[in-house]
Amino acid sequence: MSTIQPARFVDRDAFFLAGLQRAHFHASAPDSIPAQWQDFVLHLPLENEAAHATYGVIIKADDAGDTLDYMTGIEVTGKGPLPAELGLLELAPARYAVFLHNGSVAGVPTTMQAIFTDWLPQSGSVRAERPFFERYGDRFNPETGEGEIELWIPIKD
Repeated sequence: MSTIQPARFVDRDAFFLAGLQRAHFHASAPDSIPAQWQDFVLHLPLENEAAHATYGVIIKADDAGDTLDYMTGIEVTGKGPLPAELGLLELAPARYAVFLHNGSVAGVPTTMQAIFTDWLPQSGSVRAERPFFERYGDRFNPETGEGEIELWIPIKD
């Protein structure tokens, strides 16, 4: 069992993310998500940013985890004008189990696996069927890919 830090629980109001959304096929394109991030940051800063943290959102994934729809985004104040390449995603109010991942961004899939295969079944919590996300704040260095990353998993009450 992988070691993960204890969860904290957060009730989050609805919020908007502006960003790039793409479908990814992990086995056939393992470098596609870093390339998506490189494309996304070219659009920053946005006029209506609400905060400087960026998000990697798993909008939809198949049961095997081979295919997923992934959005690289930033929180915005609402439905303001965006560059044509960017879309808008509204995340509904939710309760989240939040985990802290320290280290390389390359280790996030291992931490996610530990959350879903170890923590979730043992916690008594049930994942809500909505997007979950990575949040990259001030303690993450995008140049090195190292630092603190928050993993937000929506749960049912």
